Amino acid sequence: MTYYDERDVRDMGALAQLPVRVGPGAKPVTLGAYASITRSSGPIAIERDHMARVTEVYMQTEGRDVGSAAGELQRKIAADPRTRAIKWSFVGEMQLMRSTFSGLGVAVTLAVMVVFMVMTIQFKSLRLPFVMLFAIPVCLVGITLALMAAGQGFSVTALMGILMVIGIAVSNGILLVAEASVHFDAGMNREEAVVAAARTRFTPIVMTSLATIIGLIPTALGLEAGTEANQALALAVVGGLTSSTVMSLFLVPAMFTFLAKRAVPVEDQPAR
Repeated sequence: MTYYDERDVRDMGALAQLPVRVGPGAKPVTLGAYASITRSSGPIAIERDHMARVTEVYMQTEGRDVGSAAGELQRKIAADPRTRAIKWSFVGEMQLMRSTFSGLGVAVTLAVMVVFMVMTIQFKSLRLPFVMLFAIPVCLVGITLALMAAGQGFSVTALMGILMVIGIAVSNGILLVAEASVHFDAGMNREEAVVAAARTRFTPIVMTSLATIIGLIPTALGLEAGTEANQALALAVVGGLTSSTVMSLFLVPAMFTFLAKRAVPVEDQPAR
């Protein structure tokens, strides 16, 4: 490796006279014999990925969530004619967040499917498990309102809170449906069965939800230092449990009265 004086490098005339190899007869061949030398700006380093040139652009967000900032950046890149044809992708935290979202989404879907199959076997019916699943949409309403009120978007921590809320909401729905099914099979009509089930299960459902909500309110409001990272999770749990606890006590019984069907005893079935 050969090093040259900085003054020779800065002076284009001197740079053109620098010998790069020895020709026939021991005559030096200068750099200017190969090409004309001009001064222009260029990259300090060239990065490649699978032999293709790439450039990394770093972005730091302050005062907003990563998801909304990345979405705004994506829309601006697609709208600008200078960058519309450039092939690009997110890496780092955004890539991790999207892969986590995908994995957690699959986990939620599988969990709901497993619970639905177990409830189908337990109730020996395809109708009653659908009643239990109506507890999921009502908790999503509270989650969305809580995150919007706090000015936060859906993040990895918020999605973890959504998983927790869905689990609690579904378990509360199972308590109501199971209790109402017992009363319904005992001879009560649909309305009497759901009222009796709501009276019996009201206290355990409300106490479980209140214990979780009260414990997470300081984190959701950001009252404690160092809890900002878990604020989205707490907001999702508090908002989701509040809406699911209030609305499930009305929606789940209403859907039970609509979908419940008394099983026909074997001895009452017509002979073939």
